[in-house]
Amino acid sequence: MEDFKAVIRERYGENHRIIGDCDKELAVKCVNGTFVGVKEGDVISY
Repeated sequence: MEDFKAVIRERYGENHRIIGDCDKELAVKCVNGTFVGVKEGDVISY
């Protein structure tokens, strides 16, 4: 698993801390970090 994490870090870089206001209900946690979406009407974009 550590090798996989190293490959992800090398390919995509380090994760950055989420700053500012965000809607925690639109946050999705995955292997390479937490992504926070933006909702516009019925569409959520990440």
